[in-house]
Amino acid sequence: MSQSLLTIYFYPAWYPHRNDPMFGLFVQRHAEAVAQILNVGVVFALGENREQGPVYELVAASENGVETVRIYFKKSKLPLFKSLINGYRYLNAVRKGYIHLNGVMGLPDVNHVHVLTRAGIFPLILHSISSAPYLITEHWSRYLPQNKGDYKGFLRKYLTRVIVKRATSVSPVSRKLAEAMQAHGLKNPHYTLVNNVVDTSLFRPEPKGNQCLKWVHVSCFDDKPKNISGLLHAFADAHKQNPQLSLTLIGDGIDFENMQKLAYSLTGNSDCIRFTGLLQGKAIADELRKHDGFVMFSRYENQPVVITEAFACGLPVVATAVGAIPEMLENGRGTTVESENEKQLTQTLLDYAAGKVSFSREDIRKYAVENHSMEAVGNRFFELYLAALQHNSPDL
Repeated sequence: MSQSLLTIYFYPAWYPHRNDPMFGLFVQRHAEAVAQILNVGVVFALGENREQGPVYELVAASENGVETVRIYFKKSKLPLFKSLINGYRYLNAVRKGYIHLNGVMGLPDVNHVHVLTRAGIFPLILHSISSAPYLITEHWSRYLPQNKGDYKGFLRKYLTRVIVKRATSVSPVSRKLAEAMQAHGLKNPHYTLVNNVVDTSLFRPEPKGNQCLKWVHVSCFDDKPKNISGLLHAFADAHKQNPQLSLTLIGDGIDFENMQKLAYSLTGNSDCIRFTGLLQGKAIADELRKHDGFVMFSRYENQPVVITEAFACGLPVVATAVGAIPEMLENGRGTTVESENEKQLTQTLLDYAAGKVSFSREDIRKYAVENHSMEAVGNRFFELYLAALQHNSPDL
């Protein structure tokens, strides 16, 4: 770790941990992208519902060039005071992680919050005490109109406004999310877009034509937001009209078995629909490369990393026009369909299978490299860190 480089501390609300290696994986990718050019440390605190063990357990490791400190704390169950106690324990856990990183890396030049609100409280306190600059990256779709019930509470909204106002910049992962945050009164003169990261050396294309018969879907198998059941109905109708079509579903989750049963009821013994279960890293990249196109039928999204992974593999995307997806699929990178419109999805899949939709796999791949690669995102954050130190920031 070079002592001549800037030192950046990440404070994520979401980050992979011992109970869920996929939780906030996109934040970890941001940290790894920055770590290619700067010194990066992560302080992640997580409450656990457990009876045994100490109140605080600190686990530190160097992971892909990122000095990572996870502090697990025991959550209180006292009926009247648990929120207050757990809030204190969270902040104290972050403090412990911060002190540990100080001993390993020295003081940070810039603090970087990922996902509001509570992750921004400690950096706000540091800023109030020492004027240490901090910036914010937001991934949470709770601000979007269709999720208006997820962003509520007077104290939460007040703290969020204060944290956003005092940040040197705010970088949502999509323009749609930036607009939604501003519509909630989260004011900052420097909103700037920074994309999610894809390892473009791992997710890469294989030569194939422009006829899309083999489709792939990746999700957490939660049917409420992802509408996998609607996707299965639409695909089954498309398969009846074109038996060459196939669909592979990657992932696991609460509705995995129900979706398997639904697929069987729709197609019987046909092998046109395949479930792989949870795949990670190279395994998921290898699976994507076997297919011609990527499809998702979500009811709401922000900027799905799985879409950018598909782009890196040169796959066109068919997805619902929700969240940031329309801006992601601009310039021939895919086709949007209306949420819940199964007939439109069916016809779109048939159009791609018939070669009626024009796209360039080379251009799709180029877009991913130029906007979502480790190098592109790392350099973009470097610009924001320099601007934070100068108390100035480029606008969106």
